Amino acid sequence: GLTTATCANNNQTPWSYNQGVPLAALVELHRATGDSSLLTKARTLADASTSSSFLNPGGILFDNGGGGDVPSFKGIYVRGLSALNRTLADHPYTSYLRRHADTAYARDRSSADSYDQPWAGPFQRSDGARQQSALDLMNSAS
Repeated sequence: GLTTATCANNNQTPWSYNQGVPLAALVELHRATGDSSLLTKARTLADASTSSSFLNPGGILFDNGGGGDVPSFKGIYVRGLSALNRTLADHPYTSYLRRHADTAYARDRSSADSYDQPWAGPFQRSDGARQQSALDLMNSAS
């Protein structure tokens, strides 16, 4: 969903996992090589994806529609973002992750403590993929 050169919207579907996978990969490549430029690239991507109103309408990450795997996409994203956040000394994405966890807890949780796909709510249904993403979010925000 983002262009490589400028991290701008490419006007295609901006699936959140497309941001999370390279974030995690850049963190692991940095660990393997010690190349700090990889973290700079990851931060650029993370800054673009966390501030994008296209990915975060109303300030909360959203993946629209799709097949049965779409509810797992946000979990992939927050795992990658959390890995980067833990690696950077200033932990710049902590408030972003906590805001999402707080919102999901308040607006997207059933009385049985299960979660749906839209973390901004309202809760409608849950399944394993939705639970996995919510668990990834809660772990990332702690």
